[in-house]
Amino acid sequence: MEFIDVRLTMPDGRILHRRMPAVVEKPDPTAQLVDRAVFDRETKQKLISTPGLVKGHSGTDLWYMRQRPDHYYVLHIKLSGGLLQTGRDIFVRSICTWTPTLGIDAFDQCLVIDIEDAVLLNAAKRPAPRLAIFNQNSRLGIIDYMIARGLLAPDTTGASDGIITSPLFITS
Repeated sequence: MEFIDVRLTMPDGRILHRRMPAVVEKPDPTAQLVDRAVFDRETKQKLISTPGLVKGHSGTDLWYMRQRPDHYYVLHIKLSGGLLQTGRDIFVRSICTWTPTLGIDAFDQCLVIDIEDAVLLNAAKRPAPRLAIFNQNSRLGIIDYMIARGLLAPDTTGASDGIITSPLFITS
């Protein structure tokens, strides 16, 4: 994965430089699966537990996997019947661009939600409206993605790549 230096204008006018992926890939849940045995033996920290989003989804746990240098997130998506298969757990990987010392970063959270929706909607055999921002594209440039997700506004002054419109960090 290629990373680039992104210049972001903070609400107070300061410019923040941050290394971010050059592009955001449309989530493919099957390509990002994590084996349960691998998940169980790795060093991890539970960050968030969320309730189910659709019938048959009993909830999702988000784990920060603290391997160095390749730290990442794993979503433990718990399926419990209904439209989805009974008693099946899905473990899916998401990138981590910012160490979650104050909670998950807003950008990383957008990626996590995209993956969760793709998994659930794939399992339920329904369209994935959240992923409509990709249209027919398999990827979006980082700035276009952040603007589409409401994290940035275009910086018409050219001083930066975008103006932050949302808090960068979400504390749990």
